[in-house]
Amino acid sequence: MPHKEQEPQSLLERTLEHMRTSIQNTCPEVTPIVIYGTLIGHMRHGPGRCVDKDDDVDFWVHPDQWDSLGACMEKMYDKTPEHFAHKTPDLVSIQEPGLAQVDFYRLHRHSTSEHDLCDKWNNFRVPAAQVLPASASGGYHLPADPDAVLAAHYGPDWRTPKRKADLTYSYPGC
Repeated sequence: MPHKEQEPQSLLERTLEHMRTSIQNTCPEVTPIVIYGTLIGHMRHGPGRCVDKDDDVDFWVHPDQWDSLGACMEKMYDKTPEHFAHKTPDLVSIQEPGLAQVDFYRLHRHSTSEHDLCDKWNNFRVPAAQVLPASASGGYHLPADPDAVLAAHYGPDWRTPKRKADLTYSYPGC
């Protein structure tokens, strides 16, 4: 599918690029994986492009990198702790002035299956082979099999835009 002509960056796209470069410069050992609506935009429209109706930027973080991400966020926002919109053991949300919210979801190894990973915040279980190793595309890290991950979460017709109210989820939970 051809990508549409590049247009001026949207708020989400500016946010995505800002966070990508900030993390690369501050903590290059962390490789957040683009996911959910952010991944749909990347797959439908090209690297760094977002879905028009989305309201945030989403990343998964590998279990072995979660603590490094936390230290990185502390370093990046030590003088502006109010930018932490939400902080739990499984989710860190960042809200900077003039940018969209950014959500980092911690991936866990599934408790009963060594072959699965779990995003406990969204109750989404996925085969590890579909996520790792992450691949690079246009400067962003994607799941190993983005089509399979999106199909598991949004259904096999994930490439067709839908209203949020029309989405159905049928994936195995954590």
